[in-house]
Amino acid sequence: HDALIEQGLGDYLVRKGNIYTLNRPLLIGPHASLVIGGADVAELRMSKQQGVYITNAGGLYIFSTRVIAWDEEKNQPAWATYIERHKFRPFLTSWSRSKTFMSSTEFIALGYSSAKSYGLSITSGPEQLLKNEVTTIDRPSGVIVDSSFRNLLYGFYSYEADNVVLVGNEYIGNIVYGIDPHDRSRWFTIAYNTAYDTQKKHGIIISREVNYTNIIGNISFDNHGSGIMIDRQSSGTMIYANTAFDNEQDGLTVFESSCKIIASNRFFDN
Repeated sequence: HDALIEQGLGDYLVRKGNIYTLNRPLLIGPHASLVIGGADVAELRMSKQQGVYITNAGGLYIFSTRVIAWDEEKNQPAWATYIERHKFRPFLTSWSRSKTFMSSTEFIALGYSSAKSYGLSITSGPEQLLKNEVTTIDRPSGVIVDSSFRNLLYGFYSYEADNVVLVGNEYIGNIVYGIDPHDRSRWFTIAYNTAYDTQKKHGIIISREVNYTNIIGNISFDNHGSGIMIDRQSSGTMIYANTAFDNEQDGLTVFESSCKIIASNRFFDN
């Protein structure tokens, strides 16, 4: 903040006490890291009107704070429903080679329906980088614990990510999905999370060759779709000690997916 003021760019990041408003898109480069901690930042607001997003190609560390897509015209979070899903809202995306670590943080009203802009995404790419690179590029990974995600388009989304840990989080009233690892993501741990009030589809879903995933000890209820969905050739899954109830579809749905252990779960009143 101080460095931007010295460069005459103080409107890029506005500070009031420990509340910061980001007014420009931000790229974290491959050899850089961004740390957002509660001791310095009580709240990071990402301006909807200024078209803000954060793209991570390096290291992103967020802990003990709040990250909010902010509607400056209404002076409130940029709340949305499924009908409004195509309208821009700020988002966070971590790309290939990146590491993402988040804990004890509230994420509010992020994401809209455009490629990799769903709220919080960990994804291989960008496509041009993968095409032009001669050597193999490490897939993105991350650890997200003890945090809450409210009114994101997708509470969590991944594409060709590896070794992501989602533990002890709360996914509340997200628009399409609560937790959604997708397309050839591998070796995920999804444990002790709570997903509820998802507006359109499922509380927890893995889909399209999301292999070697442990789904353990989660609670999923009051979702418009199923509590837990295993979809389209997602194999090698352990589904153990979960609870799903009061969902409008199934407690557990399995489509076109083999090689899994389903044990010691409770599914009722779905």
